Amino acid sequence: MTAAARRTANSGRAGVKSPSSFQSHGEKCLTPADFAGIDELIEACWGMVKEGLSQLGYGPRETKIHLALHEALVNAWKHGHCKRPDLPITFRWRFDDDFTIEIMDAGPGFACQAPTDPFTQDRLIEEHGRGLAIIRFCADKVSWQKNGGQVIITFNHP
Repeated sequence: MTAAARRTANSGRAGVKSPSSFQSHGEKCLTPADFAGIDELIEACWGMVKEGLSQLGYGPRETKIHLALHEALVNAWKHGHCKRPDLPITFRWRFDDDFTIEIMDAGPGFACQAPTDPFTQDRLIEEHGRGLAIIRFCADKVSWQKNGGQVIITFNHP
């Protein structure tokens, strides 16, 4: 991780520190231009929640949580912002009775309530189009607000 990514990941975090040293909730506005690319942005967001996931017993689900986070952030950057590095992506997280993440972009939205089957014969050869299905598979609950510009992904406590 670059020095800029570490500064962004470690500075200005919202939320109250728990005795376990992780933050129970927070919000961060990030722009891919602050990083070497979308991958570093994803890892910065992951770094904000990983310790809490581990300490609260989500360890066996970390792979699915990381994958859902990855897909949501890539969708916000790629589709919501058309890969524009100057537009912020807002990342929120909250540990409560469950673990919830929210990703918000400034894009025009999409028809989020009309899921398509990404595994039909004609779509299997496409290089894209499975991100929403992956998020739905990984999470316990997924919903969209702001015409698809905000996704709320919830993972039940194990």
